[in-house]
Amino acid sequence: IEMQINDQKFYGKRALYYWSKIYSEQIEKAENYKELKKTIGIHLLDFSYFKDSRYFRKVTLKDTETNEMYEELDYEDLYFIEMKKFKKDYSEIKTALDRWITFLNKAYDLDKNNIPKELKDKEIERAVEKLEIMYFDKDEKEIYESEKKIRMDRNEELRTAMEKGIEKGIE
Repeated sequence: IEMQINDQKFYGKRALYYWSKIYSEQIEKAENYKELKKTIGIHLLDFSYFKDSRYFRKVTLKDTETNEMYEELDYEDLYFIEMKKFKKDYSEIKTALDRWITFLNKAYDLDKNNIPKELKDKEIERAVEKLEIMYFDKDEKEIYESEKKIRMDRNEELRTAMEKGIEKGIE
């Protein structure tokens, strides 16, 4: 996954370079090609790279004559999301992709108390919470970590007590 803010004329070459590097580094010289797994590149671009108005595209290997995809060559997917081309209002959000692009475009306006209903799902709520934590100052971070430790310790105490109770019940 790459997030690119600044426009780069040769970004396509860069995307392919990164993809090929990740793909080829899956095996060492002594290993077998069969060990290679499908590799996916996700590119979130904060600029317009392609000339059309589509904000999302999936690029993969296809036969140029038949447009057919072959299972034997299905090892590459490149996803490009051009954030600036995404123009949907909240009322137009229909898919998970729409929700995530909207979240990324409007993250600076969101907190756990004002997530629009169109964006509400568990993963986005967790992402909003993580963003809030990321922007804590030092004191807030210490308080958060302390409270988290207390919760985790308490959960472990309860789990241990429950296991002991079950063991006693079995005896």
